[in-house]
Amino acid sequence: MSQNFFKIFKILAIIGGLFSTQVAMAARWATIVSDNAIIYSDIQMSSKIGFIAKGKRVRVGEKARNHGKLLPIIINKRVAYVEIKNLQTSTRLEHLKSATQRLKKQSTKKETENRFSVYGASMFSSVMFPESATAESQISVLFLGFGIKGYQSSPEKRTGFRGGIEYLAGTNGDHEISYWALPVDYYFKFMKTSFADIYLFGGATIIPFAEYKLGDLFTLNGYGAGAQAGGELLFKYSQYAIHLEGSYQYTKLMGFRLDGNNPNYPSSIEPSSHGMKLLASLSFNY
Repeated sequence: MSQNFFKIFKILAIIGGLFSTQVAMAARWATIVSDNAIIYSDIQMSSKIGFIAKGKRVRVGEKARNHGKLLPIIINKRVAYVEIKNLQTSTRLEHLKSATQRLKKQSTKKETENRFSVYGASMFSSVMFPESATAESQISVLFLGFGIKGYQSSPEKRTGFRGGIEYLAGTNGDHEISYWALPVDYYFKFMKTSFADIYLFGGATIIPFAEYKLGDLFTLNGYGAGAQAGGELLFKYSQYAIHLEGSYQYTKLMGFRLDGNNPNYPSSIEPSSHGMKLLASLSFNY
């Protein structure tokens, strides 16, 4: 009975030893990345039994020992140990790959969020003449026009700038008014999602050239300035977006001077206007 028990215990011990060795050596390959990596006979690293040259591919265990410093390795059918810092394992390669991908993603991350748009515009305005060449001191004018606009911001920020150039023209009877304008706005990203954004903005407009024509009587050239505030809705698809915008705009035109020798007309005409402006535009992100 005792002999049989001893045989069974011996067999189990052998199986257990083989199993523990297999566990220690559970399957992964590694490459030696240090010159003459030291091999130790124990996990305390007290006894050196040899070296392995750089570039050698070896089979190591999965479970680290000695506070994560060592991995088991089979040398001459015996379990020995090698320092993890001397190895390039598949796990370390995956970590290195992940780190490389993160660095690449960060390096390719856009620092600015730029857009370029082309738009059509309409503005229904009340135009007032402090001094008029006609009996009318106030008229209503529907301005129509077009323009281009650029946007600049940062993905991390909720604010940005936009600016462009536009042309607007409108008539009422014999009155014809047109001008080129340079609007500049500061905008706030009130809402931002993956498919739609809402911007709130305010800014100023410089008018370097304006024209006022009264029938066949005269044509005057001048300049002006203005201000605006409103909101903008963007529907985004890939790098493109459709913009719908509404704003209140005030404009003052100046420099329309007449011949002072004609008593029927004032020496200068400086109309101002205010009204609602609507824009529809198409933009792309670059």
